[in-house]
Amino acid sequence: MLSHDTLHSKQVIKVQDLIKHCDSLLASGHEPETHALSALEPVVYDLFLVRLKTDNKELEAQRMVIVQTLLKLVRYNKALQLLTVIVDSVRNEGDKWKRLSRQIVDVLLVHLQSHVAIGSSKNQTLLDLYSTQLTLFDVVSSVALRPIDPFVVAFRALANRNDINHHTINRWLMNINIILRCLVQNSTEDAILTRWNDALSSVNGTRNETFSAALLRILHDVVLRLLTNTRQLRGQIDMTLVFLTSDYLYLLMHIMENAKQFRTIIYDFRQLLIHDETDETVHRLDTFSYLTILSEYFKLLSSFYIPLLLQWTHILNMLDYIQEAWWSSMLSILIPSSLITHLSISGQLQSYCDLICRHELYVEHLTSIITHYQLLFFLFEQSDTCTYVHNLFGLIHRTSVASHLFVESIYTNWDNLLKRNKLLLSLKILRTLEGIHLDESGLLLVLLIEQFLQLPYISILRLAELIVCRRIEMMLTLDEQTLNKQLLPKYLPLILQILSTTKINNDNKSNEHLCALIQRLISKMNYITTISMDIIKQDFNNLNCHDEDFILNWIKKVNCPMDITPKIYAQMLKNVTYKKLLPFMMSPVCFRFNLLR
Repeated sequence: MLSHDTLHSKQVIKVQDLIKHCDSLLASGHEPETHALSALEPVVYDLFLVRLKTDNKELEAQRMVIVQTLLKLVRYNKALQLLTVIVDSVRNEGDKWKRLSRQIVDVLLVHLQSHVAIGSSKNQTLLDLYSTQLTLFDVVSSVALRPIDPFVVAFRALANRNDINHHTINRWLMNINIILRCLVQNSTEDAILTRWNDALSSVNGTRNETFSAALLRILHDVVLRLLTNTRQLRGQIDMTLVFLTSDYLYLLMHIMENAKQFRTIIYDFRQLLIHDETDETVHRLDTFSYLTILSEYFKLLSSFYIPLLLQWTHILNMLDYIQEAWWSSMLSILIPSSLITHLSISGQLQSYCDLICRHELYVEHLTSIITHYQLLFFLFEQSDTCTYVHNLFGLIHRTSVASHLFVESIYTNWDNLLKRNKLLLSLKILRTLEGIHLDESGLLLVLLIEQFLQLPYISILRLAELIVCRRIEMMLTLDEQTLNKQLLPKYLPLILQILSTTKINNDNKSNEHLCALIQRLISKMNYITTISMDIIKQDFNNLNCHDEDFILNWIKKVNCPMDITPKIYAQMLKNVTYKKLLPFMMSPVCFRFNLLR
């Protein structure tokens, strides 16, 4: 009733009287968001949106009174929303926008440092308040965010608070995130560190620590509190604190990404986090390793919320932490069947691949990831979707030694790799083998012919034969000495032996081209062999179609009947009696035969 009237054209109440009533409601102890702020909302829209262009001293005075009233109620989310509307409405009026922004920022900084709870309404969550405050700081003028002295003082005051408990840590971290966001987005490193050191020398009784040390300590305290609260609540994680912690990690990642802008901060952060325990000149905050402790905390939290661990791994990747032992411990697979473990390893593996590609000379990283069959399995799973994994395969293809180790690892761990989803995984593995270094063609041919050409999948067979033929055609352009080095003494005899034992069972047209290329390769190398590469074709017209047992046994032995039409099969099976035909049609052999067709 106090705020608006849609049925009458006459003014129901004057703005001055409305403000008086609002003051009375606040003085009487009524909830501001349900009474006073609800009454002021339509007035704000009217004065600052509908009649914004009206140049009237009385309206201007009313606008100022409204702003002052809202600033008194800045503790509430509704007041922050209305202030956001007001500031955004005057953005085209330069002086007014800057003046109003300065007023709001000064008041907010005081409240962010105070112990008074912002937004006490039970209907409003802390994340709603956080989002509203971030939006408000986005619409204020950048002039109001400088100089940064009050922001540095506010951040230092919050960082040095010792009365944080499980009830207040969410609001405390929210205030930390807001002020840190303003600092890193609107200030330079020199300005931040200069004001920080000035505040350090002017304030007694506070921690004597650098800005990077404060960032690291805050992260440690928050993650420890999050883990402690989760354990006390028997696995029920506080998602509000998780979200705020994730946002804090994103702010740290923003600092790492802007290495040129925050060079000193990143260097100090790296020295504190990734210190050399044998170096006595490195200053340490405590008697324990922050890297070890935080890594363990994040691994424990990954059972409840995986993204925090992935963000932490990404931060170490951005800091170029190259210790292979640490990465191996983070990528250790304790429960392979766990979906959480699967997602965790997959996410961390992407960061590890990015690190390996940036540090090609550190061969121990590449060796550790290639020779571990479980990590190799994750790599193949993400080969089509992850750019970092795709770049890693490109790195492997560019190096002869890495290509040899890669093909050899697949050959050794073949059975373990294809335990799950044999068709899809074999296809992904095959696609990664196309670009193997040319010097490792001999080992590649052995793998393709011995393993892939024996799989009962037409699509795999066709692609494998295509890759084999292309590789042999490439090898035919090499000189005899290079061919002998790649294929002899063991690869070519092994290839010929495999083909000789399988050509009868795989007598399809595509093998004709393969065998012809093998013959050309043997001729170019002047290699003498007793194994014949001639294709032996079955003469279907001369088959004994009256012997029922012979017909059924012959069909069972055919693995890839691409040259046989359904009509030929029908003609052959028509002479088999129903009594013998029925068990055959219901057997697994017939089911496999239908899949191949």
